[in-house]
Amino acid sequence: MGATVDEFQGSEADVVVASLVRNNDEKVGKGLGFLADRRRFNVLLSRARQKLVLVGSWNFLASRVDVSSEPNEEDELAHITRLMRWLIAEEKRGRVKRIQPKDFGGAQK
Repeated sequence: MGATVDEFQGSEADVVVASLVRNNDEKVGKGLGFLADRRRFNVLLSRARQKLVLVGSWNFLASRVDVSSEPNEEDELAHITRLMRWLIAEEKRGRVKRIQPKDFGGAQK
């Protein structure tokens, strides 16, 4: 079953696969589409009961925020910075697995 973030409001699933694919050359906030809206982004991240699979470009998201320091809460993309910092920490703990296209024999740049 597929659904948009808005359609999924108030629902849950054991496993949620979310596409964060936003590769484009738009300015910082504009290029993120719904991801720039922290409320909608929170809905996306809070619907999985057991497993959340995020599909997207790490490089694209990392190019939009500075993960080297704590986010400034006045920054419109602070929620993306917090997510990226959390993913990095959880990857170090072995709880997050970042899979590259090469892991599937996929496209290389």
